[in-house]
Amino acid sequence: MNLTPVLTSFGAVRFRFIAQDHPPEQILEAALDDFTLYDAALAAVDALPGLVARGDFTLEPGAPSPFAASTTIRFSIPSTGRVQIRIHDVRGALVTTLLDRVTAPGPHEVIWDGRASDGRSVAAGVYFVELGLGNERRSAKILRTR
Repeated sequence: MNLTPVLTSFGAVRFRFIAQDHPPEQILEAALDDFTLYDAALAAVDALPGLVARGDFTLEPGAPSPFAASTTIRFSIPSTGRVQIRIHDVRGALVTTLLDRVTAPGPHEVIWDGRASDGRSVAAGVYFVELGLGNERRSAKILRTR
């Protein structure tokens, strides 16, 4: 099976194996996990392997959330452009800017260590992650604990 056309379009292909009994009375066992194929030629230096098509503009909630020490924020952009990742408090005030640079298309991640731009540790509470690329915006809610 030639996967080159698929990898060229998406950069990654995930295979999922699902085992079902046919008929339902039979017992079926399976021990194969999911796996993903990546096109290394399409990967940018800071791009991460992922399951997001190159044309998607997505922002995932921080993981973990709630978090105490740090949270990983994953996002994907469809084209090269200046990307901003900003953290805002519930009042809408800017807490910190995690990323503000030209970024290659594809999936990426940044880590927020729970600090404001001045280096102080922020209080426990709700914060909002804002992803910006040109006129496009996405946001996600994250929860900081102590």
